[in-house]
Amino acid sequence: MRSKWKTLFRLVLAASVLFVAVVLVSCFQMSRANVAASGGWVPVSNALKTETLSGSLPLTSTKFCFAESSVGLGGRFMAYAVDGSQKDLHAFAKAEFAAHWDKPAWILTRNVESPFDADYIAFWEQSYGVELDWLRDAIGASGSVYVDAAEQGSHVPHIFIDETNGILYFVMTD
Repeated sequence: MRSKWKTLFRLVLAASVLFVAVVLVSCFQMSRANVAASGGWVPVSNALKTETLSGSLPLTSTKFCFAESSVGLGGRFMAYAVDGSQKDLHAFAKAEFAAHWDKPAWILTRNVESPFDADYIAFWEQSYGVELDWLRDAIGASGSVYVDAAEQGSHVPHIFIDETNGILYFVMTD
């Protein structure tokens, strides 16, 4: 009788250890960033238009780069940059807001410095495991900013158009 209890105890103990191991491995996997990125600028002919909210790119664009990340329950990150004429970039910024699932109203502020600074970019890189060297080009640039009219911090696009260099920068987190 005693050997049956010992066997049952060992089975329960083994099942518990196995369960704890599965939970720990699952938690580890969920905390790792799942990253997709272009690895720098690519020609528009090679660009994945599905990396934008609207599924399109400006007609005058020639190059594109992006980075996306998902970190388990930690959130999602989406960023990209595209070049083009000022007219096309402004139309594209409006199209991105229109394609957003929440259809947020937006506010345009002209002649302002880029909202993306070195500390914020470093925070995104560390939090989401992405490489954003191309976004550093926006630091200190002057142009136009499109933001959510309700001033939400996440789930909505933050778009900066560097009007000197003709580049649109898009960032959205949740």
